[in-house]
Amino acid sequence: VRLFALIVALSTQVIWSMEVVGNESVSDLTILSVLKEQGCEVGSYIPRLDLWQIGNRSLERLEGLSFLSVNLEGTHAQVVVKEQAEKDMAPSEEGAPSHLIAARDGQILRYEVRSGQAVVKVLDVVRKGDLLVSGVVNTKVRPDTTFRLERSVGQVFAQTVRPITVSVPLRERQTVHSAPILLEKRLIFFSFAQKVFEKGGKIPLGYDIIQERTQWTLPRFLPFVAPVPLPIWTESTYGAAVEEQWAVRSEEEARERCYLLFWCMLAEELEDKELVDYEISEQYDPDAEQFTLTARVTCIEDIATEVPILLSELTEKGTEKQT
Repeated sequence: VRLFALIVALSTQVIWSMEVVGNESVSDLTILSVLKEQGCEVGSYIPRLDLWQIGNRSLERLEGLSFLSVNLEGTHAQVVVKEQAEKDMAPSEEGAPSHLIAARDGQILRYEVRSGQAVVKVLDVVRKGDLLVSGVVNTKVRPDTTFRLERSVGQVFAQTVRPITVSVPLRERQTVHSAPILLEKRLIFFSFAQKVFEKGGKIPLGYDIIQERTQWTLPRFLPFVAPVPLPIWTESTYGAAVEEQWAVRSEEEARERCYLLFWCMLAEELEDKELVDYEISEQYDPDAEQFTLTARVTCIEDIATEVPILLSELTEKGTEKQT
């Protein structure tokens, strides 16, 4: 009994499980591998961990992240990350002279320029690639100097129109798996693994390998006590034959799937934009046996994107000055 009590007491001082939340482009494996290099992994002794320092050092070694924090909930470590937006990873270096140009067509509604010189006005209609904010700023500080170079920094908001088209066929071939065959099973305790089952023979050609990992938990003894995750996993490896089958839908089922895909695509498109309006048209082509949904989505977004100033532009400026 005393030994069991000692084991339970010590087990509350180590990390039993870890999860990563907030990532899309940077994989869980990449993030957990860097944390492991900093001494934070399943089985680590919690009192020896400086989670603030570990988070900062790991963030320095992970490209594509702007934030990383390791939060403990009992013996469970939740790694919260935030990925850099495309604008945070602009090609121009800090302080390097640059312009802001239009990333897409639109009508200017407002702008906030912190550095550089705006060359557009509210209600101007611009095309993709048009100059919005110039890093070549006119100046009269010195008689022999007509311009200076700056890094353009700011936001230019415009009303834009984005087309979205979704098509769903009534008949399409789909890849499915046959009933899986258990090939191997392992029991994992922290970082130690023990094979408990292995099917002999070679895997037939054309079989896909499927892996499943299940973490053990202590059962809920009381209604107000959540199940406790244990540092024990069962890892099963299956083999399944790949087959192709025809999926057949009715016109109404194809229509419903079109709308489902449309709402998913719309949510993704409007992640950092403001929806103004949308127009949807439907079309069913009986010859192609295909249902198509076409939408024009009107939104407000920041269309400014940063580009470096080219040497040829400076040469042209110098030529104009001499003339």
